Order: sequence, then structure tokens, then C-alpha cells
Amino acid sequence: MNPLRTIPTLHCGDFTLRAVDPTKDIDSLTKNINDSHIADRVTNVPNPYTVQDAQYWMVHLDGVARHAAGNNGIWLRMDFAIDVAGEYAGSVAFIEIKGNSAQLSYWLGSRFHGKGIMPRAVERVLDFAFDECGFDHIWAEVATDNVASRRVLQKCGFFLQVDAHPSKWKRKDGTIRDAETYVYQPDLRSLTTR
Repeated sequence: MNPLRTIPTLHCGDFTLRAVDPTKDIDSLTKNINDSHIADRVTNVPNPYTVQDAQYWMVHLDGVARHAAGNNGIWLRMDFAIDVAGEYAGSVAFIEIKGNSAQLSYWLGSRFHGKGIMPRAVERVLDFAFDECGFDHIWAEVATDNVASRRVLQKCGFFLQVDAHPSKWKRKDGTIRDAETYVYQPDLRSLTTR
């Protein structure tokens, strides 16, 4: 990964991708992520999601940014807030960054579904990841029953990794759910329908 001092603002027409702002994002984060469907699909999101959960998350992300600043701009994860008219509507993030590889993770508040926001957000961060950060491999893991999320990945040019060992997610209620791994690599970009 190329060094990066701060998370930039990326413009996407009717919304922006930007760094999380703990001074203004707590209320809209709490409102938009407080959804059982999100909690069921994002392993580290509790339900209900409280203001205290949002405050804890902001402190965590501040620690990640401080770590990057103290390590020559090398990030452990990069979280972009999806900002719709000044509201923290969702997130797209690179987690588990290792060298030039990262896992993609995302969520979007249900009030913003059906507007094409998430595919455009993912496409924009993919361009940023390869063009600015120097990533050469991005992957995502998604529950097989999460049709909408699988559709986002497919629209953005991810391919199902057919040789991957079947993944399993343990839900918060202890039940097991099947998952699939999708991959995106810059040398395959010309094969996508983007």
C-alpha cells in the first residue's frame, strides 16, 4: 500500500465518500445503522445500535488514523463515510489491509437503498484503491443469502472465487451461515461491465 496521511474526500455526484467526523456523525450513524438487517450481515454491528456504540466506533477509527499517522501513512483499515446531504448514510471500507491486499466491507442505511449509491461508492473506492493506494488485490466475503450485496459486487466487476474453501459465518445468535468469497483484481478490470 502506498502511504496515505489522511482519508481523502471522493466525490460521486449526489454523495461523497469522506473520513468519518466524530463531531457530527454520531447521531446519523446511530440512526442509519440501527437496523436488524445490517446487524445480521455485518459481524461487528450490534442490534440495537446505541449512541454509546457509535461513540466507541468513532474512538476506534480515531485510533486507526493515529496509528497510520505514526506509521508513515500505512493504514490497518480505511473507512469512508457515505455522505448524502451531510448525513452519514453508510460506509465502505478496506479492512484487513495486508501489503497491497485488502478486504472490502460496506453497509448502507435502508432509507438510501434502491438509489444506486452502493455500486457507485464501491466503484469509486476501487478506482482509489488501485490508482492511488497501489492495491493489487481486493476481496469481499458475503453471505450467500445476501442477494443485494452479491449483486453490488457483481455489478462492480467482482468474480466469485470458485476455488475458495466454503466460508462460514457465525451469526450473533450462534447459528452458522454460508458465505462466498469474491475477488477483484486490476488485471481483470477490462473484463468487467463497468
